[in-house]
Amino acid sequence: MADIFSNGYEEGDFSAWTAAGVSGVGATAEVIAGAAYAGSYGGHFAVTTGNVNSRGYAYKTFTAPANNFVAGQARFKAPAADAGAQFEFFRLNRVGTGQILMLRCINGTWELQIRNKDGTFTSQDLSAGLALNTWYLIEMTYDGSGANPVGKCYIDGVERASITDTTTGTLYVPDQVETRVKEIASGNGEAYYDEVRAADAYIGTGATEASTRLAAASTLQVVASQRLSAKSQLQKTVLDRLAAQVRLESEALGRLAGRAALQAIGAERLAGRLMLLKVAEARLAGGVFFEGGGEAQPVPSLRLFGLRLVRLVEVGIRRLGERQEE
Repeated sequence: MADIFSNGYEEGDFSAWTAAGVSGVGATAEVIAGAAYAGSYGGHFAVTTGNVNSRGYAYKTFTAPANNFVAGQARFKAPAADAGAQFEFFRLNRVGTGQILMLRCINGTWELQIRNKDGTFTSQDLSAGLALNTWYLIEMTYDGSGANPVGKCYIDGVERASITDTTTGTLYVPDQVETRVKEIASGNGEAYYDEVRAADAYIGTGATEASTRLAAASTLQVVASQRLSAKSQLQKTVLDRLAAQVRLESEALGRLAGRAALQAIGAERLAGRLMLLKVAEARLAGGVFFEGGGEAQPVPSLRLFGLRLVRLVEVGIRRLGERQEE
């Protein structure tokens, strides 16, 4: 088996497709996160009630395989398909001709429809219907390698419909895969598509296992990213707190430096005062003071009082200096 086309809308748009858009009114064709089965994006297509023949679509054109076998596969979920309405969904087309194989819902019944070689159409109900709002792995195959082309539809790897074309005419080998919603009869229709593939042989459910592993890996990456983000935030918080602590310590050092400067000034002043006291003490020791007017005379009582006063002041200054140093 060789893939012809594979896309999960992870570009965030329809850039990998040949064309995409809407026709009519009330139709939607977009790539959004809410339509993803796995990864980040999926295709969302819808038509609101009352807009018959309106459609939202995206298709990819390719070269038809030489073996005349084409398989189209997609993750598919229909959030809305009114029971009394008719809608076309997944298709394999032939450019210039139109649909060759198609999955559609007619009044609540899901069916496969094939274009026969003579240009007529044959439909067959799926052996089991599709529930709304449920993801399925749908696959349609067209085998034109034999005299009678065979169209089949598989749901989650189980064959649910098979139609053999016994008519004669032109062989229409698909060369285009299309994801769409088209309103055939009034009602609300909506579909999500993801992991769309086209190949030259039956694809099967191997893609399911790979997709599951990819989804699990993606989830682990998201969890790891969230943990790294939380760790980074925690580290930032710790760094912010350390920065705040450094600022506080810097401010405290600034205040201490200010105090030290003040203490130095105070010490200089105390030294000056102490020197003055020493001078006064020396004078008192010599008794050089005046009593009344006239020449200097020793005054013993004043001398004794002055010496005591000097000692007391000196002790007080020293204690004051010791406190400032503390």
